[in-house]
Amino acid sequence: MDILVSAHNPMTGPRHLGHYVSTMMEWPDCEKNYECFFVIDDLIATFMYPKVREDIFNRTLLTARDFLACGIDPDKSHLVFTSMLWENTELLLLLSNFVDTDYCKRLFEHSFLGMLAPHMRAQLELPTHASVAEFLYPQLGIPSLTIGLQAKAFQGGEEISGYVHIMKEIGRRFASETGERLTVAEWLPARTAHLCGADSTHMSVHNALCLTEPPSPDELSALPDSVLHEWAVALEGTSYADALAKNPASAKDDIIAKIASHCEPFKNCCITSDEILDHAAKGASRAKFLLRQTLGKVKAGLRIPEIIEY
Repeated sequence: MDILVSAHNPMTGPRHLGHYVSTMMEWPDCEKNYECFFVIDDLIATFMYPKVREDIFNRTLLTARDFLACGIDPDKSHLVFTSMLWENTELLLLLSNFVDTDYCKRLFEHSFLGMLAPHMRAQLELPTHASVAEFLYPQLGIPSLTIGLQAKAFQGGEEISGYVHIMKEIGRRFASETGERLTVAEWLPARTAHLCGADSTHMSVHNALCLTEPPSPDELSALPDSVLHEWAVALEGTSYADALAKNPASAKDDIIAKIASHCEPFKNCCITSDEILDHAAKGASRAKFLLRQTLGKVKAGLRIPEIIEY
């Protein structure tokens, strides 16, 4: 079965409605067609937000809890934390042979970190000038992992579609210089790439509907019809949006009930941290096996002898 990778940054902790409709809602269906790796990139969070590194582990666990509450089968798919996959750090270093400095610099300059003003970097407790890790990992970490897992599909919203271009560039350079081919994933776009928040602007932390603590029915009822309309389309398809447009008074209660029903599994999830870490350890075991296979191929392409097996 082909492999699919879908990755989240855990920085904000519990997932909101935008995360859900752009990726997580589709995961149970993805499991029917792919061997899925649902990745929490806790390493990138430590590079991007040094000010709150001590909080990132808990935020990772909260993100993982929501992953497991969305209806996936953890015995079929794989939950992985990037901090458990140091084989990917080795692979990233080797694959960086196929990314020139000008290309990486261009990627960084157009990234979130690369566009921060000096005073914003200071607020995040980042150094004035980017470290090598900050320069390299956020651009190549997930592409390297996806290549290492030999994924055929990379699922997510438009904001991470650029990773697929990086994978293709690495794959092209590797094939050109070694004569061998790496598996490069195709982007599987989300059905809903963007979602508005409660104030009708793009959904982010300050205006999001948190899946574990959604607004009350009265609070939802007070939202603009345009917001409920967009949420209804994302969650239930056009039929609810059409009903809202034709009969706003009667349809609104039904839409609010549907939103509540989607949030219910997240509100009532009782999985423990130990259970989460057990699932992550199992996912890491499968990921490490695939990463070591790819490492062997890349080392052979670079003519690096593997003298000692450890």
